[in-house]
Amino acid sequence: MPHYQLKYLSSTGATETIEAADPDEAEDLARLRLLFSEPGFAIAIVCDGSELRRVTQRPRAGVLRI
Repeated sequence: MPHYQLKYLSSTGATETIEAADPDEAEDLARLRLLFSEPGFAIAIVCDGSELRRVTQRPRAGVLRI
């Protein structure tokens, strides 16, 4: 299985190496990590030094922040 790196862009530059069958599975794993993060938190999916995709936690619909 290929190795992908998840770069946590909204934190202190932490990274995590994961194994996934393809970029779609890597994106699914990144989205699972976003479930408990704050709105605006982003994760870049990287393979062989190139950023493939970026996923961002967005506010839930109907939630008004004052």
